[in-house]
Amino acid sequence: MNKRSFILLLGLAVSATVLTSCGSGTENNDGSGDDTATVSQDNSRKNASLVFKSIPSPAELTSLIKQAGASYDFKLLNDVNNKSKYVSTTAKALNLGVYGADLSYASIFDQTQESMLYIQCAQALAGGIGAGSAFDDQTINRMNDNKGNSDSMLNIITDTYNNTDDLLSEGGRSGVSALVVAGGWIEASYIGTQLCQTSKNNAEIVKRIAELKGSLE
Repeated sequence: MNKRSFILLLGLAVSATVLTSCGSGTENNDGSGDDTATVSQDNSRKNASLVFKSIPSPAELTSLIKQAGASYDFKLLNDVNNKSKYVSTTAKALNLGVYGADLSYASIFDQTQESMLYIQCAQALAGGIGAGSAFDDQTINRMNDNKGNSDSMLNIITDTYNNTDDLLSEGGRSGVSALVVAGGWIEASYIGTQLCQTSKNNAEIVKRIAELKGSLE
């Protein structure tokens, strides 16, 4: 099994854990358990939120990658031409997260052309899962205006993906939002593990990736 396959399987485990946390409570046909079910669902959402907060964000991991002295390697990124292959909601959500990590990675290394391509991919996939308003014209214009400023770009990317999460969660689609989060973590972790092999100052990257274990316990 190659490393990307391993990261994918681990990421799918994250997805399963978070999706389970987002699941509904047990039904009670006589209606007497409605309050209990509501409390159970609220607790599940809180547990899922804790998992989200424990997972290093793509922006955080890509920043650590640059701080570690790693160089930019476009071959590690998901091909923009793969966008048309993602038809199901699950595939679109996962790869919206993947392209978000790729966008963060390209932006932190001031790869303007690649950044714009990944913005287009993310915008299309977000629209495909009902979160297109997170990538509205105002947001895209902000990204265009700041494409030479990596810090500003990372802030905008983070805000945009937070807005995506809000849109999906408020629409009762926390499971779809979980897939976006998992997809971003899968890709950022893959990039990080690959670059750890060539970066001398990689201790912090390894630490943050390893900390995921604690969030799943």
